[in-house]
Amino acid sequence: LIIGMGCISKFITFDGFNANVSIKTLLLWIVAFAIQGAREEIMCRGFLLNSLKRKISTPMAVLVSSTAFVVPHLSKLLEAEFVYIVIGIINLYLISFIFSVLVLWKSNLWMACGLHSIWNYILYTIMGLSLSGSESVSKGIFLFHIEDTNILNGAEYGIEASIVTTVILGTVLFAMIKRWKGGA
Repeated sequence: LIIGMGCISKFITFDGFNANVSIKTLLLWIVAFAIQGAREEIMCRGFLLNSLKRKISTPMAVLVSSTAFVVPHLSKLLEAEFVYIVIGIINLYLISFIFSVLVLWKSNLWMACGLHSIWNYILYTIMGLSLSGSESVSKGIFLFHIEDTNILNGAEYGIEASIVTTVILGTVLFAMIKRWKGGA
Protein backbone atom coordinates (compact mmCIF):
# COMPACT_ATOMS: atom_id res chain seq x y z
CA LEU A 1 0.00 0.00 0.00
CA ILE A 2 2.78 2.43 0.95
CA ILE A 3 4.85 1.61 -2.15
CA GLY A 4 1.75 1.85 -4.36
CA MET A 5 0.87 5.25 -2.93
CA GLY A 6 4.49 6.29 -3.39
CA CYS A 7 4.47 5.37 -7.06
CA ILE A 8 1.10 7.03 -7.72
CA SER A 9 2.17 10.25 -6.03
CA LYS A 10 5.70 9.98 -7.50
CA PHE A 11 7.69 10.14 -4.27
CA ILE A 12 8.99 6.67 -5.21
CA THR A 13 9.69 5.74 -8.83
CA PHE A 14 9.27 2.25 -10.27
CA ASP A 15 12.00 1.53 -12.85
CA GLY A 16 11.05 -2.01 -13.89
CA PHE A 17 12.15 -5.49 -12.98
CA ASN A 18 15.57 -6.90 -12.14
CA ALA A 19 16.57 -9.57 -14.66
CA ASN A 20 19.53 -10.72 -12.53
CA VAL A 21 17.71 -12.09 -9.49
CA SER A 22 19.40 -14.97 -7.70
CA ILE A 23 16.92 -17.52 -6.34
CA LYS A 24 19.59 -18.73 -3.90
CA THR A 25 20.01 -15.20 -2.55
CA LEU A 26 16.23 -14.77 -2.20
CA LEU A 27 15.99 -18.01 -0.24
CA LEU A 28 18.92 -17.14 2.02
CA TRP A 29 17.44 -13.71 2.79
CA ILE A 30 14.04 -15.19 3.68
CA VAL A 31 15.71 -17.51 6.18
CA ALA A 32 17.78 -14.65 7.62
CA PHE A 33 14.76 -12.35 7.97
CA ALA A 34 12.62 -15.14 9.45
CA ILE A 35 15.22 -15.60 12.19
CA GLN A 36 15.75 -11.85 12.72
CA GLY A 37 12.05 -10.92 12.83
CA ALA A 38 11.15 -13.86 15.06
CA ARG A 39 14.03 -13.06 17.43
CA GLU A 40 12.80 -9.48 17.94
CA GLU A 41 9.19 -10.57 18.38
CA ILE A 42 10.01 -13.41 20.77
CA MET A 43 12.09 -11.03 22.89
CA CYS A 44 9.77 -8.00 22.88
CA ARG A 45 6.31 -9.56 22.74
CA GLY A 46 6.77 -13.22 23.60
CA PHE A 47 8.93 -12.68 26.64
CA LEU A 48 8.82 -9.04 27.73
CA LEU A 49 5.19 -8.15 27.00
CA ASN A 50 3.82 -11.39 28.43
CA SER A 51 6.01 -11.16 31.53
CA LEU A 52 5.16 -7.53 32.19
CA LYS A 53 1.39 -7.80 31.70
CA ARG A 54 1.28 -10.12 34.72
CA LYS A 55 2.93 -7.44 36.89
CA ILE A 56 1.71 -4.10 35.48
CA SER A 57 -1.22 -2.86 33.41
CA THR A 58 -1.44 -4.15 29.86
CA PRO A 59 -1.10 -0.65 28.29
CA MET A 60 2.04 -0.02 30.35
CA ALA A 61 3.40 -3.47 29.43
CA VAL A 62 2.80 -2.65 25.74
CA LEU A 63 4.59 0.70 26.13
CA VAL A 64 7.61 -0.80 27.91
CA SER A 65 7.96 -3.73 25.49
CA SER A 66 7.52 -1.35 22.55
CA THR A 67 10.27 0.87 23.91
CA ALA A 68 12.49 -2.21 24.08
CA PHE A 69 11.63 -2.75 20.41
CA VAL A 70 12.35 0.86 19.40
CA VAL A 71 15.71 1.35 21.16
CA PRO A 72 17.81 -1.05 19.01
CA HIS A 73 16.49 0.65 15.87
CA LEU A 74 17.70 4.08 16.96
CA SER A 75 21.37 3.81 16.00
CA LYS A 76 20.76 4.34 12.27
CA LEU A 77 17.70 6.55 12.78
CA LEU A 78 19.60 9.07 14.92
CA GLU A 79 21.90 9.70 11.95
CA ALA A 80 18.97 11.21 10.03
CA GLU A 81 17.63 14.75 10.08
CA PHE A 82 15.43 15.64 13.06
CA VAL A 83 12.09 15.41 11.22
CA TYR A 84 12.89 11.85 10.07
CA ILE A 85 13.98 10.89 13.59
CA VAL A 86 10.60 12.01 14.97
CA ILE A 87 8.57 10.33 12.22
CA GLY A 88 10.71 7.19 12.41
CA ILE A 89 10.26 6.87 16.18
CA ILE A 90 6.51 7.38 15.84
CA ASN A 91 6.38 4.69 13.15
CA LEU A 92 8.47 2.28 15.20
CA TYR A 93 6.07 2.69 18.11
CA LEU A 94 3.05 2.34 15.82
CA ILE A 95 4.27 -0.94 14.28
CA SER A 96 5.24 -2.20 17.72
CA PHE A 97 1.77 -1.34 19.06
CA ILE A 98 0.23 -3.14 16.05
CA PHE A 99 2.28 -6.27 16.72
CA SER A 100 1.45 -6.08 20.44
CA VAL A 101 -2.28 -5.70 19.81
CA LEU A 102 -2.12 -8.60 17.37
CA VAL A 103 -0.40 -10.82 19.93
CA LEU A 104 -2.81 -9.83 22.71
CA TRP A 105 -5.94 -10.02 20.53
CA LYS A 106 -5.20 -13.28 18.74
CA SER A 107 -2.98 -14.88 21.40
CA ASN A 108 -0.58 -15.72 18.62
CA LEU A 109 3.05 -14.61 18.69
CA TRP A 110 3.81 -16.35 15.40
CA MET A 111 1.55 -13.98 13.45
CA ALA A 112 3.66 -11.05 14.66
CA CYS A 113 6.87 -12.97 13.87
CA GLY A 114 5.66 -13.68 10.35
CA LEU A 115 4.43 -10.16 9.62
CA HIS A 116 7.64 -8.61 10.96
CA SER A 117 9.82 -10.96 8.92
CA ILE A 118 7.76 -10.52 5.76
CA TRP A 119 7.82 -6.70 6.07
CA ASN A 120 11.63 -6.74 6.33
CA TYR A 121 12.04 -9.31 3.55
CA ILE A 122 9.74 -7.56 1.06
CA LEU A 123 11.11 -4.09 1.73
CA TYR A 124 14.79 -5.06 1.61
CA THR A 125 14.96 -8.05 -0.73
CA ILE A 126 11.95 -7.84 -3.03
CA MET A 127 11.73 -4.05 -3.32
CA GLY A 128 15.45 -3.37 -2.79
CA LEU A 129 14.70 -0.35 -0.58
CA SER A 130 16.31 0.83 2.65
CA LEU A 131 15.32 -1.12 5.74
CA SER A 132 15.58 0.87 8.96
CA GLY A 133 18.25 3.05 7.37
CA SER A 134 20.29 0.17 5.94
CA GLU A 135 20.62 0.39 2.18
CA SER A 136 19.72 -2.88 0.46
CA VAL A 137 22.72 -4.86 -0.78
CA SER A 138 20.66 -6.21 -3.65
CA LYS A 139 18.63 -4.42 -6.26
CA GLY A 140 15.54 -6.49 -5.43
CA ILE A 141 13.11 -8.07 -7.87
CA PHE A 142 11.44 -4.72 -8.43
CA LEU A 143 13.62 -1.73 -9.17
CA PHE A 144 12.68 1.48 -7.35
CA HIS A 145 14.47 4.71 -6.70
CA ILE A 146 13.88 7.83 -4.68
CA GLU A 147 14.89 11.07 -6.38
CA ASP A 148 13.91 13.85 -4.02
CA THR A 149 14.12 12.99 -0.36
CA ASN A 150 11.23 14.26 1.73
CA ILE A 151 8.85 13.28 4.51
CA LEU A 152 6.73 11.32 2.04
CA ASN A 153 9.51 8.81 1.31
CA GLY A 154 11.49 9.00 4.55
CA ALA A 155 14.72 10.18 2.88
CA GLU A 156 17.82 8.06 3.60
CA TYR A 157 16.11 6.09 6.39
CA GLY A 158 13.48 4.86 3.95
CA ILE A 159 9.73 4.50 4.04
CA GLU A 160 9.87 3.54 7.70
CA ALA A 161 10.42 7.26 8.38
CA SER A 162 7.70 8.34 5.95
CA ILE A 163 4.63 10.31 7.00
CA VAL A 164 2.63 8.11 4.60
CA THR A 165 3.67 5.10 6.67
CA THR A 166 2.56 6.97 9.79
CA VAL A 167 -0.93 7.52 8.38
CA ILE A 168 -1.28 3.92 7.20
CA LEU A 169 0.05 2.39 10.43
CA GLY A 170 -2.12 4.72 12.51
CA THR A 171 -5.19 3.72 10.51
CA VAL A 172 -4.38 0.02 10.83
CA LEU A 173 -3.83 0.33 14.59
CA PHE A 174 -7.08 2.26 15.06
CA ALA A 175 -9.03 -0.32 13.00
CA MET A 176 -7.47 -3.24 14.89
CA ILE A 177 -8.26 -1.77 18.31
CA LYS A 178 -11.80 -0.88 17.26
CA ARG A 179 -12.40 -4.37 15.89
CA TRP A 180 -10.76 -6.07 18.89
CA LYS A 181 -12.77 -4.05 21.39
CA GLY A 182 -15.93 -4.56 19.28
CA GLY A 183 -15.55 -8.32 19.65
CA ALA A 184 -15.20 -9.14 15.95
